[in-house]
Amino acid sequence: MWYGWAADEFATALLGKVERIELPKPGQWIRQGQKVASFYRDGRKTEMVSPTEGEVMEINAEILTNPAILRQQPYGRGWLVSVHVPD
Repeated sequence: MWYGWAADEFATALLGKVERIELPKPGQWIRQGQKVASFYRDGRKTEMVSPTEGEVMEINAEILTNPAILRQQPYGRGWLVSVHVPD
């Protein structure tokens, strides 16, 4: 099963204007509850935990170069990671 996740509209409102995003690498195994995404704003880091366990299949490279997409289109182009969930 494939699972994609993003920061929802509420989370993006709390984060504010994100300047930089760090995501796991494709092929990396992530566990539920593991800190996997980091958002930087005004020198501060906020981390997001994974809602599921599985292998990272793809990351949104566009959001790494243009973090503003996260707030502009959180449910569209603002997706973060695609994960293959084995169960």
